[in-house]
Amino acid sequence: MKWKCLSPRSSMAAIFICFIPILIMIMIFDLSGNTVPVEQSPGKLFHRGAGARHVSHLIMNTSQSPVTLYQSKWSCSNKSEIKKRNLDCKSRLPDVIGIGAKKCGTTALKFFLSGHPALYITAAPEAHQWDRQPTRSVEEYQQMMPITSQYQLTMEKTPLYFVADDIPAAIARDVSPNVKLLLILRDPVIRAISDYTHVLNMFPDITRRHRNVTMIGGRVPKYPQDLPQANISYIIEKKFEKSILNEDGTVNADNAIIFTGLYSRHLRNWLKIFPREQILILDGDLFSKNPLPQLQAIESFLGLPKYFNADKIYFDEEKGFFCLAMPHKLCMGKEKGRKHPEVKRNILKKLYKFYEPYDKELEILTGRKFSWMNLNNDEVTG
Repeated sequence: MKWKCLSPRSSMAAIFICFIPILIMIMIFDLSGNTVPVEQSPGKLFHRGAGARHVSHLIMNTSQSPVTLYQSKWSCSNKSEIKKRNLDCKSRLPDVIGIGAKKCGTTALKFFLSGHPALYITAAPEAHQWDRQPTRSVEEYQQMMPITSQYQLTMEKTPLYFVADDIPAAIARDVSPNVKLLLILRDPVIRAISDYTHVLNMFPDITRRHRNVTMIGGRVPKYPQDLPQANISYIIEKKFEKSILNEDGTVNADNAIIFTGLYSRHLRNWLKIFPREQILILDGDLFSKNPLPQLQAIESFLGLPKYFNADKIYFDEEKGFFCLAMPHKLCMGKEKGRKHPEVKRNILKKLYKFYEPYDKELEILTGRKFSWMNLNNDEVTG
């Protein structure tokens, strides 16, 4: 369209009228150079209450998907300072915390969730605010969080939170009583073997030089506050069964390898502080077989716009596990899928029997059977 302005001799009123259409066009253009139809306002995305933000589904009259708008309009990336102020870009306390459990798929869960444009996760693998950093202030913790706009959610994950008795109350106090919690669990026996394997791979020299090594939180103990509980520690022997059994042949529940798998015991502690509807519990064994259904469940739980579908993930035949397909193909590192040591069948049966009452209580607390509960022990150990 051509705009024909009046001559300089025209009145000031006529000049003002001439430039009104131009001013309107400038207002419709956003600062990044992309046109934004007026009706594409993001609307009210968050229900703000008691310090927590919860995303609701977008209500818009627009041809663009919510995900496209998150990527192009409502993200803080590649925006001018004015646009960042309009989006209220800053570090925020987390809206979502992944609380565990260790070696149940928390790293894989974070890997896939990092692909969602409306959810930003800490760059650090784990924050450890309340289990290893007792002197770090809430303000310093907040500065660890990624920069997000008012239309995005912030998340951190630290698996050791799940097993510490005092952390639920600390999170409710320092973050919000309304924070959403993600918990992923797997077969506790396989989890224990995976945890043992992880420690051996993380500290090969230590475990080879010493017959008995006490590890706390997966590292050499330095501070008393590193302990999930006062008498819980990692006890690592050269063989798995010697690590997890007492001298009389009973299972050593004070070994963190075993203690972490007492899921119902830990969940009861969290339910004293947070209502059940604020904790989404995922099945780690099902997640490893096909993460898509549970990623979609997380979207619904958090009120995120729908992003994950069959086009976003794929199964890598060579690696033997699922990877992200978009925005480009990306798989987890070599630490994924470590080979576990062989464990004798009688040891496995002893562990399944040990965990059985805790699994039954977990079923009562959650109102559901997890995939490993449907298996006969003979099927697993045969």
